[in-house]
Parts: sequence; structure tokens; C-alpha cells
Amino acid sequence: MAANLKKLSIILGFLVVIVSFIIHMPLEMQELLFGKTVFENVVYSDILGVYRGVFMNKDVCENVLMNKTVEIYPWLRIDSFKSFCINKSFLPILYIDYYLKTPPLSSFLFWLITIVEYAIGYFIGLSIHNVFSTINGLSIFYITYSLLMSLFYFLTIRVYRKILVLINYRGIFAFFSFMFLSFIVYLIYSWEIVFLYVVLLSIKRMLEQKFDILTYLLLGLSASINYIGWIIVVYLLYAFLTSRKPDMNIVKGLAIGLLPYLIVLIVNPIYLSETFNYFVSSSYCNNCIYLLTTIDPWSQYMRAIAFIVVVSVLTIIFPFLDIRLRPVEVVSILLVISITLSLEFPPQSFILIAPLLSIYLYHRKEKFSIIIADLLNALIIILWFKDLELRKLFGFLDLPIKYSPQTLDSPVQLIAQTRNMILIIIFIIIIHRLMKNNFNKDLEIENIYEKHLSAGVA
Repeated sequence: MAANLKKLSIILGFLVVIVSFIIHMPLEMQELLFGKTVFENVVYSDILGVYRGVFMNKDVCENVLMNKTVEIYPWLRIDSFKSFCINKSFLPILYIDYYLKTPPLSSFLFWLITIVEYAIGYFIGLSIHNVFSTINGLSIFYITYSLLMSLFYFLTIRVYRKILVLINYRGIFAFFSFMFLSFIVYLIYSWEIVFLYVVLLSIKRMLEQKFDILTYLLLGLSASINYIGWIIVVYLLYAFLTSRKPDMNIVKGLAIGLLPYLIVLIVNPIYLSETFNYFVSSSYCNNCIYLLTTIDPWSQYMRAIAFIVVVSVLTIIFPFLDIRLRPVEVVSILLVISITLSLEFPPQSFILIAPLLSIYLYHRKEKFSIIIADLLNALIIILWFKDLELRKLFGFLDLPIKYSPQTLDSPVQLIAQTRNMILIIIFIIIIHRLMKNNFNKDLEIENIYEKHLSAGVA
């Protein structure tokens, strides 16, 4: 049975990778490879949006070459950008020539792929031009990035399977959580799968009772890959400071895992100020639950409410959490809090919590609920750029005819808010179960999992 599940999950996993690769493939790349457009309704991908913003912004290039005063973000040096625009072949250096607002390790992976792109371009004779601004370069980048994400996808599934074995999971539902629609839509999209791999690997080590520097280093690295990881760092520091026998491995591991931030600050201090300014003044309610309280996604009121809610929930829940006893539950709860209750809930974040939540959904109604949430989540980015068409389609609802998928009067937000409510209900269910288990800390962790999972329905 287990062998058949493994084979089936591998087959379905390859289908997820292939479909995700196809639906995000740039139109220019399709023309280059096939001589025609094979799939016209390409789904937006964050990573390609970032790439185009850095290397394929022709309008800004034209203005700079005419010595007009324009914003050249994300470039840092006007001389480097001018050289880039006039097709001088050189390899832009991250944090020297340009920077990204993503965490350090995600930015480094982006740069690493551009190095591979540059090397391949040189090998096939594209070095006489600026390979990054060509369709060939875009195609090389996309293929390389997709291969890397596919590798992490299968590595993550492998670690996840081992976690299910370690906790004596007796159902089959969780085995297929990596085949949810959101993985198809958001795998070849950003860096979430890398973050998930690192977090799951650390969970596996904790289930094996390996509370060493490497385990906490991995959790520190998670914050260097995705800002969501900072909530785990904050919890670990809280656990360290309130423990009767503080484990120095926590501090040592986190310090090493967070070193990328220090390195970036040394190389380019502007990164910290720009990132801080974004979260303080430029962030907005990106599909967040607080949109139900106001019609303005950019309201300062919502920033304050989100901060108060998250801090309050963490203050209440931290004393009940014990990551050494129940690492899967604790990490699941921390991620759900940081994603569903934060000011920004981009749909790609859903794949960070779906596999973990699937473990704790014991009844058919609960499992059905996360499948519905997954479907709604996948639809968000698919319909995001079709907001105007949707408003016209549902004209009988008297919706304002405008393109505004961020506002509450958008059909896209109806989908997003329904997803939010489902996930919050799931969150409450898990919190309730954790509170009940808190009085049984003397039990073996395996017995706790068996008690609940044996009651589950596959």
C-alpha cells in the first residue's frame, strides 16, 4: 500500500511540475521554442515579474539613455544601468548593481540563476549582447528556475513522507496535499517551496530528537528565505528566554541562519532601510481578512489592527506551545498565524501551510473544507488580472466597473475572503485541539499523534 502511494504521488508530482511549467511559460518563450503560441492564457508568475522589472524594462532604459530623471529601481548605480541598457555584456552583481526586496537567500538564488543564465548565454554565443534582456535569456532563466523549483518540490515531498512516518500518520489524505491545485498554480511562481523544504527538514530533525545547532540553523535560514520565517525565530527566542534550562543551540543556530542579513547590511545598508520603509509605508491589505473592516486596502488603520491582532494572538498562544514536544503542531500554528492574520496574504503563501494543516484535519468535512480553500486560492491569481471582465460579467450586482482586484467590491476579493474564513475556522479547530492536548504533556509524542490520527478518515 505504502509503495503504491509513493509511486502514485511521484507520478502526480511530475504532472504538477509539468502543468505548472506550461501555464507560466512566457509567450515569447513559446514562440521561440515552438514557433507559435501553444498556451495563450499564461498565468502570472512573480519570479518572471521580478526578472522583467530588473532586466527587461525598455521604457526606463530609453529615458535613462536620454538623460531623463527617472526612478531606476531596483538598480543602484546609474552607470551600471546605462551600460546594461546599451547592451554592454556584463554580469550585474546583486547588492552592488541592483537589489531586490526579497529576503537575502531568495535574492541570492535569483542571482545564482542569472549567473547560470550568463554562463549558458556565453556558451551558446549570446555574450556579444546583453543576454538578460533577450528572449533567449528569459527562456534560459525560466527553464533553470523551473528545474530548481522542481528539485526542491520533490525533495520536500520526500521529507514530508518521512515526517508522516515519524508521527505514525494513518490516513492517505495528507500524502496528496502536494498535489493540491495551489501547487500547480504557485510552484513555478516564487520561492515558497524552498522555504517549505527547509522548515519541514527542521521538523523532521526535531521529531528525531535532534535539537542541535543544525536544526535551529535551518529555522534561521527559513527567515532568510521568506519573511514569514521570522515568526518562528521570535517564538524560539521566547522559548529560550523563558526556559528554565536555556538551550544555547537555539541562539547559535539562529545566529548562523540569520547571517545572510548581516552580510547584506555590510555590503549594501540601503537594503534594510528600503525593506523597512516598504513594510511601514508601502505595504497594503493584500487579500487580508481585515479588508472586511474597511473599503480601503491601503488604510493605516488596517496596518495597526493587523499588528495588534498578531501580537495579541502570539502573546496568548506562546505559553501553550512546546516545539520540542509537538514540532509539527507548533510550526503549523505559527505559520497559520503569520499568514492568515497578517496584513498580506498572497495566494502563494497557501502552499506553506496546506501540507501541515492536512495532517490535522481528521474528518471528511474538514478535509473537504481545505480542498475548497485550495480551489479558491488557486483562482485568486488566475482571475486577478481579469477583475474588470468579472465586474462586467456580474453587472447585475451593480459593482463599480473598474479594474481593482484589491478592493472589497471585487469578485476576486469575494474569493479571497471566503478562503480566509475557511482557513481561520481550520486554525480555531487546531488551536482547540492543542489546548486539549496541553494537559497531556507527559504522554509520548507518538501516543498523542496516534490518539487523534487513528480517529481520522482517509
